[in-house]
Amino acid sequence: MQMTGEPEKVYRNKWEENPDFHMKYDVGDHSVVVTFSGETIAESSGAKFLLEADRTPVLYVPVADVRQDLLERTDTHSHCHWKGHCSYYSIKAGGKLSENALWAYEDPYPEAGFMKGYVSFHPDRVDEITQS
Repeated sequence: MQMTGEPEKVYRNKWEENPDFHMKYDVGDHSVVVTFSGETIAESSGAKFLLEADRTPVLYVPVADVRQDLLERTDTHSHCHWKGHCSYYSIKAGGKLSENALWAYEDPYPEAGFMKGYVSFHPDRVDEITQS
C-alpha cells in the first residue's frame, strides 16, 4: 500500500491474478474502546480483526460506532491491490489533532466488500485502544 496526496491514476485489482488470496474477518465480534485526548472516539462490541495472508491481524470497527463529529476527512489516499481505494481521516478532540489517524475502504473491490462500513485506527495515532 502506497500513501500519496492524490489517488493513483490506474488501479489494479490483483484478485484476477490470484483468486485464492486469503483475506477475511475473524468469526467473532470484539469489544473495543478507542480514546484520544481524553475523548472516546469509538466504542463498539462489533469490532473485527482482518485476517490477511501472512500479515498481522488488523482491528476494524463499524463506522456506526465511531464519533463522526470528531473526524475530518483528509486529502491523503492510498490504494491496495486487494482492497481498493482507501481514504484517511484525522481526529480533532480535546484541543489536539491526530492526522490521518484512521482509514476506511469506503468502496472496496467486490472481493473485499465485507470491509465496507468499517474503519481502522493507527495505534500510534490514538492514545489507547482497549479490547475486552
